[in-house]
Amino acid sequence: MLNLFLHAFLSFIAAFLIALLRVKTVNLSELATGFSGKAQTNSHYKRLQRFFRHYEMNYAEIAQAVVGLMAIPEPWVLSIDRTEWQFGDCTFNILMLGVVHEGVAFPLVWCLLDKPGNSNSFERMKLFNQFLERFGEREVACLVADREFVGKDWFGYLLSKPVTPFRIRIRENYKLNDGRQSLKVGGCVCRSTTWTNQDSASSTVLMGVLGVHCCLTIR
Repeated sequence: MLNLFLHAFLSFIAAFLIALLRVKTVNLSELATGFSGKAQTNSHYKRLQRFFRHYEMNYAEIAQAVVGLMAIPEPWVLSIDRTEWQFGDCTFNILMLGVVHEGVAFPLVWCLLDKPGNSNSFERMKLFNQFLERFGEREVACLVADREFVGKDWFGYLLSKPVTPFRIRIRENYKLNDGRQSLKVGGCVCRSTTWTNQDSASSTVLMGVLGVHCCLTIR
């Protein structure tokens, strides 16, 4: 009985992959048109629905497999971002961490936020901990992120061991403090330029966090 189940399961997976290559989309109604055989398209569609309704995919193993197949060289550049979109009455707010390779960010870990709007430091730290559990042995060059991903607790977390170098865009009204003076970022650099703090002899204070030596892009 088990052998029959495995045979049917593997046959479906093979047909599913072939259909995926044929139609080049993950839309189930279109994917159903790519199946061979005498069954009607509607039957293939319902079969796809049953499969994804009852089969729980191991996304951690999928991420490991993608990384292995891509052979992404180290050190890795990581990217954290959030996307929010509406589907009917449902709002999907997804926080995602990926590895950048040849200009494309490949998702490694992600979570659905149970709220609209920006993520907070706790949610980011929890996501990054998942990355460390699965890929902690990988060498990381830096983490890049947009202006949403700032905060004292978040920066403090990235600077704790193991230290994660980061390049995060910040708003021009944030203040930099080298112990002698405090200036708004907009007064230190020009718009649309990049400033790098390379003076290791002094500690920059950004949003109350000591020792932030990073690349800042002002926008």
